[in-house]
Amino acid sequence: MDVESDAPLDARLRRRVCSDEELAGLAGAPDEAAGRAAKLMFSAKEAVYKCVHPLWTRPIGFRDVALRFEPGPGAAAGRFRARALPAAEAGVAALVDAVEGAFTVRDGRVLTGATLRAAGSGPA
Repeated sequence: MDVESDAPLDARLRRRVCSDEELAGLAGAPDEAAGRAAKLMFSAKEAVYKCVHPLWTRPIGFRDVALRFEPGPGAAAGRFRARALPAAEAGVAALVDAVEGAFTVRDGRVLTGATLRAAGSGPA
C-alpha cells in the first residue's frame, strides 16, 4: 500500500520516477495533469516496491518498472499492472511481472495497493 498527496509531481522528479515510455505518454499533456499522472505512477511504483521487497531485498529503481493503467468506471479509480524493464536485474523481473494493483484518487490523496500473484496462478 502507498498513500501520497494528490499534488502534482515536480517535472524534475518525473524524469527520475517515470520510464522513457511513461514520459512519452505524458508529453503534450498540460503540466498539472502530467504531474498528477506522474504522482500516481510514483505511488503505484512505491506499492510495487513494498510488495516485492520482502522477497527481493536489493533495491529496485523507479526506472526498472513500467506500469500499465486501466481506468475503472470513474476516472479517479482503476487497476494497474507492473512490468520489469530490461534494466532491472533478471531475478527480480519475474516478481515485478507478477504484481498488479488498484488505485483511487480522493479527498486530496492518491491511494495505491499492490498484490503479488502466486506462481502459476491467474490474475488476482
